[in-house]
Order: sequence, then structure tokens, then C-alpha cells
Amino acid sequence: HPHPVLNLLDETIDAEVYHLENRSAGDWPDFHRRDQAYDVRLERCGFEEFDMEQEIFDVMIAGGGLAGLTLAAELERKRPGTRVLILEKQEFPVPEAAYKVGESSVEIGSWYLEQLGLREHFQADHLPKYGLRFFFNRPEHRSLDAGVELGLTDHFDTPSYHLDRGRLENYLFTNPGEACLETGARIIDMQLDDSVKTVDYIQNGTQRQARGRWLVDATGKAALLKRRLKLAEKIDHNINAVWFRVDRPIRIDDWSDFKHHATSGPCRQRWLSTIHLMGPGYWVWMIPLAGDATSIGIVSDPSFQDLRQMNTYNRALAWLKENQPLLAEHLPEDADGIMDFAAVKQIARGCSRLFSEQRWAITGEAGLFLDPLYSP
Repeated sequence: HPHPVLNLLDETIDAEVYHLENRSAGDWPDFHRRDQAYDVRLERCGFEEFDMEQEIFDVMIAGGGLAGLTLAAELERKRPGTRVLILEKQEFPVPEAAYKVGESSVEIGSWYLEQLGLREHFQADHLPKYGLRFFFNRPEHRSLDAGVELGLTDHFDTPSYHLDRGRLENYLFTNPGEACLETGARIIDMQLDDSVKTVDYIQNGTQRQARGRWLVDATGKAALLKRRLKLAEKIDHNINAVWFRVDRPIRIDDWSDFKHHATSGPCRQRWLSTIHLMGPGYWVWMIPLAGDATSIGIVSDPSFQDLRQMNTYNRALAWLKENQPLLAEHLPEDADGIMDFAAVKQIARGCSRLFSEQRWAITGEAGLFLDPLYSP
């Protein structure tokens, strides 16, 4: 089950980043302005009608990103009436395009998200994904035609999408269902020992406390519970990753004179696939995003590629000019032309335990992450 905590609820509830620079706040349509979204949230969670210090929630979710917001949506669908509190450190709306990676959804992930009522949002505000496409070329090749290409000519029966994570999480924030979502909440302490869990947090300069029967950690890389309970587990999959976004479309179809894919099936636009440029000890992703932005990342094995050669944009660009010159030709010459940049050493993470009969659980990237090849 995507959220194992649900199996236990029915039984018990009633009884490291090197460099990150964000250069664009993104635009959000007027009808999703933060003040309107905030008013809707207050009305739905009844914030003005109860005392936070006295309320005991059924489930407290630390983290209001994709994992936390979808868990809240699933709880509402599977267990109506469950009182859910989400504590999120960010304020909304978050930036579009240059926010989070994990933008290329796999089919089973898309199916799950559609079960939460997101199909219309995906079709209206995100791009369709035409599977995976791999290119095996040498740096000296001046055209994709000189190498080997592996990809689809027809669609899968189950659709998938290229997701603008900021746009998706803004949408989930403005459609929280019955959950109460507190933003700007920086968690400073958790108490797990008692039958009623407590979370202390700072909001608007004031220390507050929330109480609940279940506590779920969905804090992503912060991994508050995993750190608190010393559950981190080493994974024998040593990879590094670098990524950035540019505010322009990059269409791989223009890199080739070979028109076979334009006439051989429904998947005629190769750029709508998740592009993988393959090389010794690395692969480069290219993901198109709605709004004409493009996400680019380098995933590498440190025994083949040195992260220090790509841990700034200028170094990454020089590395791409040497290893993937066709892509480098379409990129800005300096960091002022990109939307953000991040480099992470040893991106794979494990966790020895994800939920407990003591009514705590860990979901999403707060617990496990293997490889960018496996997206939401």
C-alpha cells in the first residue's frame, strides 16, 4: 500500500546539499493568490473554531509537500472524518518550475495520484509523458543519428506525466479537503512516548504545540523522525546528483534529421519522453515542464565521475560541453541564465523501519530514496 500507516489506523486510532540557489519565485495565477487560498483553508479546517492547544488530532503530518498532502488526501478518501493536521515550514504559494525534482512520474505513481482526484489537474496544467527514451552517443557525435536510441513508438495504457512540482503542491494546498494545514511552522521538538504525541513548533515567532494520536514524518530530506530515532540505514548504491532548471524549452527532436519517429506511431514528439543521455558512469536527464521550462540533471557514479567537476553551474556546463556537447549548446553560458542549481552527494538513503505499533510512521523521501530514475 502506498501508505502502510492506513492499515494500522483502523486497528489503533480509535483505541546533505552542497549548493542551492533559487533565482526565480515563479508566477502563480491570480485566482490562486495566497490570501484567497489561506481564507479557504481556514474555513475548511475550522481554525477559528477550536483551540490548537486543546485539540487532539487523529493524525499529525509533519511536512506539507507531495508525500504529506497526498497522505492527507488518501486518509480523507479511505477514512472520512479522520482529523488531520499538517505542519509545513514553507509558506504558499511555492515557486513554480524551480522548486523540487521528482518531476517525471512513473505509471504506477500517476495511477495512484489520479485515484486522489488529480487527473483533471494533470491534464490541464502539466505535460503528458511518452515513457522513457535513452540515447547512447559519443561526445564526438554531432548528431543523435550517429548513436543508438531506445524509446517508445506507442503510448502505455496507463498515462504518466511530467510534473511541475511547485505547481502541483500549490494546487494540493488550495484543495486540502478537510485537513487543517498550518504553514510557516518550523518544528523544534517531538514527543513520541505517550499515547498522545506532541509536536512543538515556531510559527510567526510564537512557540506552539500540537497534539495527536498518530505522528507521520513527511519532512523530506530533513527526515526528522529518522534522525530522532536513529533509523538511518546505509544503502549500497553510491550515486551523486546535480540538477538545475532553465526557463526555455529544449526540444531534442531538433537535434536529429532522422524523421522515423515523426511517422511511426502516436509518440511522435520525442521531447515529451523523459530523455536519458547515457555515458560511462553517468546519465543526464532532460524533463520538459509546462510553461516552457526544462529540468536537467546529472546522475553519476563517483567511481567514474567526480562530483567536484560539476558541483557549480559553470563546472557542470564545462562537464557537459565535454561529455554531452549537443545539450551544452542549448544552455546559458553562466549561472545568471538558470532558475536554480543544486548538487547532492550520496543521494540514496535508507531507513531501518517505516512505521510502528506505537503510532508513528515515516513516508516519502523522509524514509527512503534510491535513485532519480524512480520518480513519484
